[in-house]
Amino acid sequence: MHYSIVHSGASKTVKATQENAQDLDDALKDVKSALDDLGNVLKHSNAVAGAVTAVKEGAVTPAADTVMSKVRTATGSTSDALDSYAQGDQTMSSNAGSAPGSPDMPGVG
Repeated sequence: MHYSIVHSGASKTVKATQENAQDLDDALKDVKSALDDLGNVLKHSNAVAGAVTAVKEGAVTPAADTVMSKVRTATGSTSDALDSYAQGDQTMSSNAGSAPGSPDMPGVG
């Protein structure tokens, strides 16, 4: 199997994904804030205010936290893998460059 990863291109994709994830995180915070505001406006109706709070705390917050955690894990892990891949390329290149001058053969050198 042959892999050809263009580090700069892949890194740009990860960075763009992270930026979009931040936009998503901001939007989810806005949704949570709007639900808090709605609960405050409807505070005279305990049933409705309680239902809004239940939706926020029982569905929106856990789902948002899970999505953002998965996105951060995926982009962070991908970034780490790209860095390791690039470092491996540099190490192999460095080792290959010095290999002809120092053969590892019995009776040579």
